[in-house]
Amino acid sequence: MGTFTWEHVTFEPFLAAVSDAEALEIPARGSAELRLEARMVHPLLASISPAAVKAGVSPADAIASLEAKTDEPLGRIGTRLTLPKDREHLTSELVNDDDDPDRGRFLYAVSAKRVKASFSVVCTEGRVQGQVTTWSKYLGSDSIRCGIDEALSKTSKEAEQRSCTT
Repeated sequence: MGTFTWEHVTFEPFLAAVSDAEALEIPARGSAELRLEARMVHPLLASISPAAVKAGVSPADAIASLEAKTDEPLGRIGTRLTLPKDREHLTSELVNDDDDPDRGRFLYAVSAKRVKASFSVVCTEGRVQGQVTTWSKYLGSDSIRCGIDEALSKTSKEAEQRSCTT
């Protein structure tokens, strides 16, 4: 198989998992432990153009080539995005330095980057073109306070809309 040529490589952040919002009261000049569990909301399936595979393109070779191009570890073709054990739960100690108790609702969000790319490669069938959709294994996470007035990323806004409005 020849060398892959990649075009239109895009990285699109998306909300992969989110917890329910939980109420928490942090005592004045004290702390409270926040424990949240995220559930998958967008379980992306890594895929490659079926016609490219039929023409002899190896999905493993395509991913290896795209990893070299992007310098990021990527989800394997045919696998579904799942959370690693260290991202399923959030346990955090929240501290209140004020003289009054602090009450709020909090959630935990996990974001990922959807990677899409078009390729061409020379196979036994000649030049083959196709497309790969996968995700970067570099995941982000955030604890978010419902209703706080601050600039949130697109994925954090979606998490807040999903969990804080219920």
